[in-house]
Amino acid sequence: MEKRDVLGIYRAIRPKGFFPYSAWEIDNSTEIGSREVLVDVRILDIDITCFQQFMETSFGNADGVSAEILRIVSERGKLHNSITGTGGTLYGVVEEIGSAYGNRYGIAVGDEICSLSSLTGTPLHLDKITKIDFDMAQVHVEGKAVLFENSPVIKRIPQLSESVQLSAVNTAGQAAETYRMTHKKDKVIILGATSKMGIFCALAARKKLGETGRLVGVTDGDTGKPDPLIKAIYDECHNFEVNDISKIRVEMNKLDSFDVVINCSDRPMTEPGCVMLAKPGGSVLFAGWGGQSKVAGLAAEALGKDLNMSYYRGYVDNIYDFFTELAAAVDVPAYVLRGVKNDARYPWMQMLEQRNRLVTIAGGLLKDSKDYVFESPRSQEMLQALLKVAQFDCNVLITGETGSGKGIAAEIIHKRSDRKDKPFVKINCASIPEQLLESELFG
Repeated sequence: MEKRDVLGIYRAIRPKGFFPYSAWEIDNSTEIGSREVLVDVRILDIDITCFQQFMETSFGNADGVSAEILRIVSERGKLHNSITGTGGTLYGVVEEIGSAYGNRYGIAVGDEICSLSSLTGTPLHLDKITKIDFDMAQVHVEGKAVLFENSPVIKRIPQLSESVQLSAVNTAGQAAETYRMTHKKDKVIILGATSKMGIFCALAARKKLGETGRLVGVTDGDTGKPDPLIKAIYDECHNFEVNDISKIRVEMNKLDSFDVVINCSDRPMTEPGCVMLAKPGGSVLFAGWGGQSKVAGLAAEALGKDLNMSYYRGYVDNIYDFFTELAAAVDVPAYVLRGVKNDARYPWMQMLEQRNRLVTIAGGLLKDSKDYVFESPRSQEMLQALLKVAQFDCNVLITGETGSGKGIAAEIIHKRSDRKDKPFVKINCASIPEQLLESELFG
């Protein structure tokens, strides 16, 4: 496919013909096509779930985080974490513009820009990582990126630092959609109220509501109470786990139901609660990556509610104007710093504590693992790996000789996972004829 392709499909290497974000590997060469832009990349803002996974894998070691990022980019031609399915966004300086580039955003060589396109679909070449900013979940780099003609960008706003603007624009699409969904006098509820996404969606809702309506914030159980800066956005704040249906039913006696429900929580299985909280005919926005349309649809069907449901809005029209107006009206740096801090309530620090208490953890698992002993350094390393992978919803292949403990490893992952209350089904593949195995496993 010739390089006039405005979607970047020609850059897909494996498999060919795919959109860049859905391909496993893309071409990250810096020779641009006529409808592309070359950017000198300075900062990568890492999606918080992706950053936490890097931190957990490396136990907070900066060299380990750097090595993992460089490995992924080298292997895939983009920053696309296959475990979390996320990447981030970038800040850089326009270095070269293709001769046929449509330039809908009016950029010029030398302009400082933040890309709104996910790094999961952006050709990226990194020479080195110069700094890991743990407080901002950002990585300072030397490298190049290629943006396509349809890739949305926002120019640098002078009153904001590069890192603050880059962090804030990650929320711009969802905040703009919140503003669009909200009407004067609406009752609006924000789940995940203290997260960065929650804060900026709340600011957008407040911008539309003014002094009318009602804006309610809900923190996710263990994330703590919002500080005065955040609390001032809301008319009232509540604290409960947003995926606990029984608690939501109790809370609804206090909360009533809402015209607009914005789900900024990263907890799994929050869709039924969102549907419960919405009025018939109301609107629900699943602002995070994890909102499952099927689960939400089934919940709405079960409750007999006709709802307007929207999922992850990374881009909406006039997003630049909306963001610049919001940035002029609120203290963006303060909200960004609060939000990132709340997002990174450091599961990886919990993992550090687990590492320091590894022998105790192993002892606690002995009862559940047929007295398998985790005493040798290799066994402890294996236990660390099992504890890490159990935190993520991903496929796991466990290999080893007969009697080496593959089944025990699988049980530990199951008992440490979000599916621990679901059945753990063992299948003896050796007892199934080869010709029947595929149909038995996959139907």
